Amino acid sequence: MSMPKDRQESVSVATAFLTAGDGRNPRSWSGIPFHIAAALERHLGPVTSLGPMPAWPGKLLKAGARLNHYFDDRRGGQPAQSERLSRFYGRVAGHRLAVLRPRPDLVFSPVGSALIAHLKTDLPVVYSSDATAAVMFDYYPQFTGLSERARRMADDLERRAIARADMLLYPTRWAADSAIADYGAPPEKVRVLPYGANLSEVPVPADPETRDESVCRLLMVGVNWSIKGGAIAVETLRALRAMGVAAELTVVGCAPPEAMAEAGLRFIPFLDKNRAEDRARLNALYRDAGFFILPSRCECYGIVFCEAAAHGLPAIATRTGGVPEVVREGENGFTLPLAEDGAAYAARIAALWADRSAYRALRRASRRAFETRLNWDVWGEAAAEEIRGMLAERTSAGRGAAQA
Repeated sequence: MSMPKDRQESVSVATAFLTAGDGRNPRSWSGIPFHIAAALERHLGPVTSLGPMPAWPGKLLKAGARLNHYFDDRRGGQPAQSERLSRFYGRVAGHRLAVLRPRPDLVFSPVGSALIAHLKTDLPVVYSSDATAAVMFDYYPQFTGLSERARRMADDLERRAIARADMLLYPTRWAADSAIADYGAPPEKVRVLPYGANLSEVPVPADPETRDESVCRLLMVGVNWSIKGGAIAVETLRALRAMGVAAELTVVGCAPPEAMAEAGLRFIPFLDKNRAEDRARLNALYRDAGFFILPSRCECYGIVFCEAAAHGLPAIATRTGGVPEVVREGENGFTLPLAEDGAAYAARIAALWADRSAYRALRRASRRAFETRLNWDVWGEAAAEEIRGMLAERTSAGRGAAQA
C-alpha cells in the first residue's frame, strides 16, 4: 500500500544517477540526462552521478566494429549493445555504488540498458528510455541490416535491463507498449511520463496578436538531414511559394549533402544552446517562426517539439514512432503519414495560415501543451510521486515479510 501523497512528498530520496557518459553535461544525448537529473533534484532529492563510465572499452569496440564492417558486409551492431561492455559497466557501476557514501535510496539510469543489464545491487533500479531495441530494429539506420548475432545481443540486453528494473519510465505509450509486448515487462511497473523541453529558461512567446505575420516562416532544427526529412521540408517551401504564400525556411543544425540554392531558404550549421549568444539567436528564430517543421523519417520522441511548444510555435511533423503522442493533432500542431510529400505539408500549413484566428488559437494551445505536459517540472513531479510510491511499497512488503 502506498504512502499518502502528502507524506510521500515530504520524504527526500537520494538517487545514484547511472549514465555511460557525463550525466551532468547538457550536451550529452540532447541534454536529456542533464534535465532528468535536475528534475529529480528539484522534486525528489539529492542526485549523485555514477558516470561517466571508462571510455577505453567502448573505443576498442568501435575500432573492432569498423574492422568487422570492412571485412564483412553484415553489420555488427552498436558497441553500446555489447555483452562484454555491459558486463564491464555492471562491475564498474557496482563498485562505485558499493563505496558511495551516504548510501543512496535507488539507482536511476536513463537510456542505460547496457548499464543495468548486469548490475548487481540490492538497491531498487529505475530505468527510463524513449525506445526499446525491438522498435529500433530496421527503423533507425544504425539498427538496420544488423547481423543475427547483433540483434540477439541487443535484444538480450534490453530484456535483462527491463527485468532488472523495479520501475520503467517511458515518455510515450509507443515505447511502453513495446516493453510490455516484446520484453514481457509487467504493466504494473511501467509508467508513461512525457519528457520536457531542454531549456535553461522558460521563453516568453511572441504575442499572437502583434507578431509579424507578413511571411510564413518555417523553422527546422535537427542534426541529420536525411533522417529529419530535410528534403521534404524544402519541398514544402517550394510548394507554399508556388501556391502564392510568402514563405521562408530556416534549417538549423544540418544541411543537404550537396549545396542547395532556393529562394527563401537559409542554413545555419549549428547553434549551441549552452552559449548565451547562440541561445538568444535560436530563441529569436523560434519566436519569429510561423511553424516548426520536422518531417522525420524515424523519431522516437522529439525534444524539439517540446521546445517549439514552449515558444507557442505549432509543429507539423510525421506520424511515426512516438511523435503523435508529443505533437497532438489540433493541440500543438498536426502530423502527416510517413508517405506524404512536401505538397501535403504545404497544403496543411497554407490552410491554417489562411485562417489567422484558428492559427493564433493553435499558438496559444501549443504554449499550454508545454505548460501542462511538455516540461521537466511536470515530469519531475510525476516521477517523484511514482518513485516514492514504489519505495513505500517495497518498505511495506519488507516489513510484512519480516513479520511473517
